Amino acid sequence: MTESMARRRAAALIRDLPAKKLKVAVDFLAYLRTKEDWDATLEILQSPALVRSLKRGRRDLKAGRWSPWEAVKRRV
Repeated sequence: MTESMARRRAAALIRDLPAKKLKVAVDFLAYLRTKEDWDATLEILQSPALVRSLKRGRRDLKAGRWSPWEAVKRRV
């Protein structure tokens, strides 16, 4: 099935759904759209070194140890 065929089929199926099932379908589509982002987030959080680095970065930010992006861009 091509992408355009799948989109037409999905639209037709959605058009015929009763209101209660339409809400479920919309929620499921929203889940599918964000699932990859959540998977990437979970992968990052499973790396102890990366989590430590993020925490260190937050502490640095709170302590005022940061540089404006424009200054960083000039150095690279």
